Amino acid sequence: MLEPRIKLTLVWVALCVTTLLSVGASGASTTRYLTEIALGIAFFKVLLVMIYFMELPQAAVKYRASYLSWSAIVFLLLILLSRI
Repeated sequence: MLEPRIKLTLVWVALCVTTLLSVGASGASTTRYLTEIALGIAFFKVLLVMIYFMELPQAAVKYRASYLSWSAIVFLLLILLSRI
């Protein structure tokens, strides 16, 4: 198992890489599919931040469920709004 400091560094690197990917996807053109890919990458980043930097796994189940469902609902709403 990785030591916590190394794990957080790897998550930080993953956040940096996904930021570059989402900027590249959103700046390439304005197609709907690239917008949805950028939103999916942003959703993945939100999950990483909640799990590793907000210490969500140590929280009570009701808080985990509310945070995760909130982020999923917002992601789905944004995808639906991008299709209008």
